Amino acid sequence: MLFSGEYEHTLDDKCRFIVPIRFRERLEEGCVITRGFDGCLWIFPQPDYERLMTQIQTLNQFNRSARQLFRLLTGHDLKLDKQGRILIPPALRAHADIAPDSEIVIVGINSDTPHLEVWNKTRWDTVQSDLGENSQTMGEELAGLGFSLR
Repeated sequence: MLFSGEYEHTLDDKCRFIVPIRFRERLEEGCVITRGFDGCLWIFPQPDYERLMTQIQTLNQFNRSARQLFRLLTGHDLKLDKQGRILIPPALRAHADIAPDSEIVIVGINSDTPHLEVWNKTRWDTVQSDLGENSQTMGEELAGLGFSLR
């Protein structure tokens, strides 16, 4: 099952959210939630997280960026509860500017390491606006890296 799509939810008063049904099967055996780039949170199925951390551990730990990446992605092991909910730990809520009873957006990301992104809705709206405004520049930069739609 691929992670794809965008879903809006509201955290409950205990800072839990219901994982969209289409994503639950990939997360039922356990998952890890970490800080992500750009002020979001990342949720990985346990096997994918372990594979990612194995890759990161091959980086030179004397390199500051490698150490920072390892720290950024050090996560919290989670299990879905019986209602398919995930609790967001306090430190991660602070990173993503997510408060109890706030609106969030869950985005499925298909990459070499599939994961979910969890965003503060206001922050996500800003990211979406920036994507629209900068899509031409982004396309040109990607073409310069050899990327094309074939």
